Amino acid sequence: MTELHTINSHIHLPLPLRKRILFLVMLLSLGILFLEGTARLFFPDETPEPVVPTSIGQWDATLGWSLMPDSHATSQRIGYDIEYRINSQGLRDVETPYHKPPGTFRIVLLGDSRTFGFGVPIDKHFTTLLEGYFNNVEVINMGIKGFGVDQQLLYLRKEGFRYEPDIVMAYVAHYGGHRHMHTRRFGRSKPRFLLVDGELVLNNCPVPAVNGTHDSGIVRRIHRSLCRHSRVYKGFRDGLAHLLSPQIAHASVQQECHSHKRLEDDTFTRRLHELGEAIVYAMHEESRQHKAQFVLVTQIEQLHEAARGKGMISVDVSRPLSNSGFLLPDNLLHINESGNGVLAWELARFLEANHLIPHAHLNTEYCGKLR
Repeated sequence: MTELHTINSHIHLPLPLRKRILFLVMLLSLGILFLEGTARLFFPDETPEPVVPTSIGQWDATLGWSLMPDSHATSQRIGYDIEYRINSQGLRDVETPYHKPPGTFRIVLLGDSRTFGFGVPIDKHFTTLLEGYFNNVEVINMGIKGFGVDQQLLYLRKEGFRYEPDIVMAYVAHYGGHRHMHTRRFGRSKPRFLLVDGELVLNNCPVPAVNGTHDSGIVRRIHRSLCRHSRVYKGFRDGLAHLLSPQIAHASVQQECHSHKRLEDDTFTRRLHELGEAIVYAMHEESRQHKAQFVLVTQIEQLHEAARGKGMISVDVSRPLSNSGFLLPDNLLHINESGNGVLAWELARFLEANHLIPHAHLNTEYCGKLR
């Protein structure tokens, strides 16, 4: 007992030493505050604000990433406030129960950033506007920024069918970044399907929470918070990146050359389309099994023709959205509020013309105009 007391007594720092340590901590804190203030005064942050704040996203073992339930963020990247409010089920939408209320017609809409509503207020987004053309029709927005068509299929399986949809609609605007051909995009790991003897085989699922893909990790959260709030930390990070820039630049050039080579490779292009079409066809078949009508919305002519060749319902919206005035500013490559209005109009016309909406849900005020 005496020996234990002797050991413990050695742990206590003498009072003068503790005062010295406290003084050094205070001095260091004042130094950091001085550097932070100087950096903010003489080195303004010119990094553009992200259109969609990263704080509303999270790692997902099934999908790679998803939206964080009950999160909320605002961005002024396009010149005015855009609010991104995520409901308790991880959708940029109003609260919607899984069980469909009697007398309600439901459309589950899958997609990437365009379906999510990149840079567009939710009340001006085409999902909201589309609802207004009909009576008692719910359009459930299941779009997630950066999703490939493979992740859309997995999200349909995981959550989409739980909403008891009458129509499953997938907006596949493009194959940007060849997302469904990779297990890593945008610095994050994701699942991927392989086409083996005509069958889809899922790989890299569950998605490993490594290399920073687990957004809820404490180190990751601290890093993101410091990047947002500390000019000194951000400068240190950028300086370190600059020191490593020759290696990074070399790797980037190598990757770019490899990408261009693949783009010119007919075999890769053929596989890209074959896999994309197989995934969309799986959406169609699984929707039919759940007694839901599948509708493809696309701007890929080859996908549109392949879908129609397999007897699927498909609408190509390339022409109505070809107006450059429908794009967001600063070359953001997404449709603005006007483009969303046109897209909602085209989809409403298509659904009504093809008798995909029951007569009881048609809005007589718009029926004549839609024709």
